[in-house]
Amino acid sequence: MGRGKEGDGCKRQNLIEEAEKEADREIAELENKRDAQKREFLKKARENEEKALGFLFEKVVNI
Repeated sequence: MGRGKEGDGCKRQNLIEEAEKEADREIAELENKRDAQKREFLKKARENEEKALGFLFEKVVNI
């Protein structure tokens, strides 16, 4: 019976480790998505800034 308890402890530890690995994978995936969204947001912000500067430049030149 002692071996069964040891085996259960090993199984439990293996399940815990597997759950931790899965959680780490999910966290990494979410971080990658967040980083991609941040890059896209910054790209659009730069594009909008360039458009705004171009618009202001045209207004200054036409005055």
